[in-house]
Amino acid sequence: MLAHHLDDQAEGIVLRLMRNRLRTGLIGMKSVEWIPECHGIHGVYHSSKTARQLDIGLPFPFESGGIQALRPLLGFSKSRLIATCKEHSTTWVEDKTNQDVTLTNRNAIRHIFRNHKLPAALSRDSLVSLAVHMKKRLDSHKEIVDDLFEKCPMKLDIQTGSLVVRLPPVASLLDRPILTESDILLARTSAILLVSRLASLVSPKTSASTLGQLSSSIDIFYPALRTRHPTHAMLRLWERPDSTWANIWFRRWDKLSPFRLSDDPIERHTMEWLMNRRRVVNNVSSLYDHQIIVPTLRIDPSSGEKWHLFDDRYWMRVKNHGSAPLKIRNFEPEDVKTPSEDIKKVPTADRPRVRSDHLIKTVVMLIKDKRLRRGFPGIFSTDEEGRDILVALPTFNFTVRLSETVNENLHYDIRYKKIDMGNRSLDDIVVPVITKAQIADAVRNLMYSKTEPSLSAISKTRQSPDPHTVDQQS
Repeated sequence: MLAHHLDDQAEGIVLRLMRNRLRTGLIGMKSVEWIPECHGIHGVYHSSKTARQLDIGLPFPFESGGIQALRPLLGFSKSRLIATCKEHSTTWVEDKTNQDVTLTNRNAIRHIFRNHKLPAALSRDSLVSLAVHMKKRLDSHKEIVDDLFEKCPMKLDIQTGSLVVRLPPVASLLDRPILTESDILLARTSAILLVSRLASLVSPKTSASTLGQLSSSIDIFYPALRTRHPTHAMLRLWERPDSTWANIWFRRWDKLSPFRLSDDPIERHTMEWLMNRRRVVNNVSSLYDHQIIVPTLRIDPSSGEKWHLFDDRYWMRVKNHGSAPLKIRNFEPEDVKTPSEDIKKVPTADRPRVRSDHLIKTVVMLIKDKRLRRGFPGIFSTDEEGRDILVALPTFNFTVRLSETVNENLHYDIRYKKIDMGNRSLDDIVVPVITKAQIADAVRNLMYSKTEPSLSAISKTRQSPDPHTVDQQS
């Protein structure tokens, strides 16, 4: 619970005006909101010690919970709060640094409010009224967006961190016909909020940063809402079948619609998009946005109990019983080409040995859409030459048992981040997954195969349909 009051709200609005934070930026502080300063702290930031348990066959659960900041005094001026304290003989504490007008911009603004007469438009009441007005406008957009979100057909794959969604038609973005320039601006706001909310399901960025970056790309999804004369460069960008914004790779879904009903004649839909993590170019380590080093329990006994928010998508806890640190980073296709090492899967002498790169390729090939064979978390060790050696793919519950490197020294837990599904349930949007049994079948077939694993051979071992082409009725 925080003691921000009405005067703080007015000062904050002036600060945002100074920083050119317009429209939704002028809403100011909220009376209830999630704590942004605790990003990545498990049990505080959109998480708790007890994750939501699932019964729909998913390989790992979703996080839930989190701690909110409450501001119960936001509707009261400071003078009224002081008068109430005096009336009841209650002492209060003030930060002495607030009186130093040279220390912060807020202190300077507070000094101006107290000692100078300002135009009516910059009075405390006018600024607070502006924040209330902007909040009402945003709430009206959110009502539209919440309704559209509930109706959007979508398929979420938490193993690869990808989403296939059919966006609604442009006419549904406003509660009236889109005729004027003002209507277009309002519809754009609804479109930005909707795409941002959808992207937050798989984005490796926080929702606030995603919203800002997506605002400049909404023309790609809704060309009818363009508000400026396009240049040739802009047209080339808009006409591309894919684009990257907010660390998400947006691609038009160019396959049969995964949302077809049995009597639906539409085979492809122009408003369907695939979203997953952006590509890493040439697998250069400096381009990895996020990686976590996990020390051995011998060096840090407490490391095995710490939850890490990896890539702002997965909560992971790794117990490293080995003799060397491990690394968590995103898996890329080039990681299949790690130095091969023989892996004995069974102790009997008449069973063959399997090359580690063939084993990894076998598992990755179970992902039928080759565009999704990247961007999900992997756990790596390092060889004597400093090269990363894949140890595990935790979202697939798959560990490479290297005979000399890992053995039984690795244990991990994983959860998907907390997501806002509105009134929908998990089984409404989460697609079937690659199961441990399917991986076991693929590995078993590989052990007795005399050829290098190929997509045509491996795909036959998968019993469930393509998760992104599941018939909606079934």
